[in-house]
Parts: sequence; structure tokens; C-alpha cells
Amino acid sequence: MPQRELSEAECLTRELIHRFYMGDGAWLHNRFAADFAGIGAQPEQYRICVEDIIINAAAVPDLVFINEVYEQIAQTDEMVIVMGQYEAYIAPGQEMVFADMQRFTVVWRKPTPDKQPTPAHDSRDHAPICGDGWRLIHWHLSNPLRASAPGERFPNQMAGDTSRTMSLMAEQKQYRREIQVQDVNSVVRRFLLFDVTYAESDGHNTVIHTADGGSCTVHLGVGAFCERFGLFDSAGFIQVRRGVVVNALYVRAVGEDVRLVDGTMLPVSQRKLSAVRTAFAVARRGDAHVRDSAGVDGCDD
Repeated sequence: MPQRELSEAECLTRELIHRFYMGDGAWLHNRFAADFAGIGAQPEQYRICVEDIIINAAAVPDLVFINEVYEQIAQTDEMVIVMGQYEAYIAPGQEMVFADMQRFTVVWRKPTPDKQPTPAHDSRDHAPICGDGWRLIHWHLSNPLRASAPGERFPNQMAGDTSRTMSLMAEQKQYRREIQVQDVNSVVRRFLLFDVTYAESDGHNTVIHTADGGSCTVHLGVGAFCERFGLFDSAGFIQVRRGVVVNALYVRAVGEDVRLVDGTMLPVSQRKLSAVRTAFAVARRGDAHVRDSAGVDGCDD
């Protein structure tokens, strides 16, 4: 079924959204009415001005838009109201991964009949600029992009963390060598480094915990296990205290304890706390040489 043609106000609204995420401050500035007042998506953004929007436009990442909806819902001789929503994700190559939906309402003031401007042209394609002479008097974003930290206009931290996690995951996936061990019950177990969440000493043995919630105990000390299977030669395995090695891929937070995504809490050696925090930060940047960069020594039993 063919899509309907956008009205002039809908076309202009689409251009507004795209220009904002392109960071085109000059274009945006020329579209606002002198009496513009807006409402931002964040709780503290009850009333925003043109300068706020220009500043935000310079800070947001480049997005790829999908499932855009623009709907003209009311008009008078002087004004037009357009509402809609869009889904968007981060354009490739920005070391950030993010996708979300946002909704909006805008109010345009149409040029008066006796002040119709001479049609201008876009220098990119020499086509007439849509809605020339129209001015934006109100812009309301109805919901914040999820996972934004206080004061952020875009969830930069979450998006960056997602990107680094995916990079770390991809790096560990490159280590396709299968780990094969015989547990204390003489059962042969097989798994990949990617599947290991953490390993901890149990006397002279090592308990290996995996992402499926399982575990097995082998007749090896933690140090010997790390050395035999090259945990520190692959990305993201960090010793958090004597006898405990954690895969950074499964870490949710690092404080006095390391909290894993499944809720497991692992105490951190106070002596190594600073180095451990640095090591996890380095690992999340995808550095395969975590120990050397962060100053965390080889595994101790």
C-alpha cells in the first residue's frame, strides 16, 4: 500500500527532527518564532528556549530514523499542529549503540498571506525549502529517551556501555577454542571462555561458574586454571581478590563488591580496589591486555 504524501507542515516537521539530530544549528535557529516556548523530555525541562535546543542539537549523536509518523491534527488560518513519533538508532561508526522511540507535538505559525516570502532553495539539491516562512512556536517532547542520567539529554553512558559490552563480547567470541576439563566426579565438561562468568578457588580446587547458572569443580588451583586456559590472554578476565577471577562481560557494577548481572556479589580486595576498578574500565573499552594496562597482576591461588 503506497504511503500518503506528507502535508507541508508534516514535511517541515520531519525536516525539523532530522536537522536537530544532524546538529544543524543555523537551520534550526532560522525556524523558531520570536515567541517560541518549548517543553523538553527531561523532568527539569518544563520550559526551554531556542538556545537550549541549539545547545542540545550540538551534543546529540547522529541517528538513523525508522518508523517515522507525522500527523497533522489541527489547523487554523494562522497555525498548524503536528504530532508524531519516531524510532531511531545510532548511526554506525560512533562507538555507541542505542535505539529508542520518542513522541512529539509541534505547533507552526504559517506566514500571513500579505507576507508570503520568495521561495528559497536548499543548497544541497536546489529544491525549494519546505515550509519557507513558517515559524515554530511550540515543541513538546512527550517522553525522555530511556536510561538517561540526570542532566543528560541523551543516554550517553548507557549507549556507550552497550557499545563497549558488544565489543568485548565480539572479542571473546573470537576465542573459539573449547575448554575441556574433567571435574572432581570424573565427568568431562566442555564450554567456551565466553560462557565463563567467574572462577573461584575451593581449597586446592577451582569452581568454574557459567552463564547458564551451572558450575563445575576441577582439580586445579585458580592460578593453574587461568594459566592453562589462557584467561588473561583473552579479553576481560580480572582478578578481584585472591582466588577469584571475573569475566568483565557479566559485571553490572563495581564498588566494594563486584555485582554480576545475575545478582551475585563478589567482595573486592581493598588493597586492589583501585586497580580492579581501572581494570574493568579498561576491559569495557575492549583492551585485550587488561592486566598490563590496569596493573592487576597474574592470578593468585
